[in-house]
Amino acid sequence: MKLPAFCKALLAIAVTALLALSPASCAKKGSPEGGPRDTIAPVVIRTVPENYSVNFDAKEIRIYFDEYIRLNNASRQMIVSPPFDNPPDISPLGAAKFIKIKINDTLKPNTTYAINFGKSIADNNENNEYPYYRYVFSTGSYIDSLSVSGRVKDAFLREPEKDLTVMLYQVDSTYTDSVVFLEKPYYITNVTDSTSSFALENLKAGKYLLTAMKDSNFNYTFEPGQDKIGYLNQYIEVPADTTYELSLFKEVLDYNLERPVQVSGGQVLFGYRGAADSLKVALSAPANGFETRQTKDQERDSIRLWIRPKIKADSLIFHAKNQDLLDTLVLRWRDFNLDTLNVRAEKSGRIDFDQVFALKSDTPIDSVLPELIKITNKDSMQIVFDYKIDSLYNRVEFPFEYKESQTYNIEILPGALTDYFGNKNDTLNYRVATQNYSDFGTLTVNLANVKSYPVIVELVKSNGDLDDSYYLTAAKPVKFQYIAPGEYYIRVIYDLNGNGRWDPGNFLNKTQAEPVFYTQGAEEMNSNWIREVTFRLPD
Repeated sequence: MKLPAFCKALLAIAVTALLALSPASCAKKGSPEGGPRDTIAPVVIRTVPENYSVNFDAKEIRIYFDEYIRLNNASRQMIVSPPFDNPPDISPLGAAKFIKIKINDTLKPNTTYAINFGKSIADNNENNEYPYYRYVFSTGSYIDSLSVSGRVKDAFLREPEKDLTVMLYQVDSTYTDSVVFLEKPYYITNVTDSTSSFALENLKAGKYLLTAMKDSNFNYTFEPGQDKIGYLNQYIEVPADTTYELSLFKEVLDYNLERPVQVSGGQVLFGYRGAADSLKVALSAPANGFETRQTKDQERDSIRLWIRPKIKADSLIFHAKNQDLLDTLVLRWRDFNLDTLNVRAEKSGRIDFDQVFALKSDTPIDSVLPELIKITNKDSMQIVFDYKIDSLYNRVEFPFEYKESQTYNIEILPGALTDYFGNKNDTLNYRVATQNYSDFGTLTVNLANVKSYPVIVELVKSNGDLDDSYYLTAAKPVKFQYIAPGEYYIRVIYDLNGNGRWDPGNFLNKTQAEPVFYTQGAEEMNSNWIREVTFRLPD
């Protein structure tokens, strides 16, 4: 029986509506909205050639996954051991279900290679990582199976930095210490960020130099001044049933003085690198009536030489002496203006009880007239103070006794400060305020099992910033006062050379960094707490 035309039309509309509402019409690939989040990492389903192949002679490797993946920072995360001379081509860079590695090198015979992808592989949707996947092959008839493991720590910091590598160099008849500067290592691996541990696998037997590095340029060679390095004083033998520990430090560069730069009509900047504690710069054969003064920058490795009065010359000659090294430098002299006096408070607003109110100047301070300076509290009572000119760092300190919960106004009248060129200040006003004593805590530290003195005992904030420091030449308790609430670590440095600071090591000189130890856990401090702890140093 034939249906009327209008019935056919109604039936077609109904069928279309049903199809639109059916699940099949929503067949879009992916998770339904509101469904559980994918937390599963990609899985390797096959490789061509197979992983752990022997007699390998392929020019291309393909690794296939069960889902779409992407490569994150592959050029830095992926490590080939032994390193290729020419980096491989990695593709595709976008989403795909495979990775293709094109080898651009001539492979060494009878050698086991390992490609470690670090944390570069992740699924395309949720970025679930497949960490430290390794593809291993040998150009010989067997896979080398020996290994070396250990951990890396920072010689000074409580936690090591990330993106560290560990390297092995073959020690044979051609070995010299210069290999770390000039050549790529024979074996290399990543350090696991979460545990700071490492494992060099698929090694062959032999004697090696073991090093760790923070390789800032990712070029597998050591660049002092940029990279941190850690090494063992003795070579290792593989196989070995030992877990190794490497301490990273950045070397102090050999002393080098840069070309001087004229900053103004009376100021010359001398940049340097390396140890320059005894560096002294002088103007050669100064004319009668000319004087110089040397100051040091706190923020950079440089010193400044100030010359007065203003000098007119085509060029100036300087002699710079650092220990037994003498440099002669010539500087073309220009007719620049002299510097003006610019003064600022190092600390304003809230000031801690163990801080001294100080002014910082862009030019050296020559004299202070205390009668033109007035310090008053919030009750307008005048406060007795002293002053001290720090001629090395262009500072003036004004020590006075703080009271709790007090506000101090510092008024410096015109002419109270005179700088090296005779400039005087205008009126300056500053305000600082103290808190209550009960806002702070006190921590007394007793050291045990100290092998030698002197030591530097420091209180370090949880973010790594230094809070306070004491220098001990003999055993006695250390009392840290006025500690703000928070978590702190105690750091002890063995000052083996007695120079009052921590010193890193040097690879070529075969010296390690001075030993540094931290308390295992943080010491919690709160307002008005008085605590005493004992820190037993390791053997």
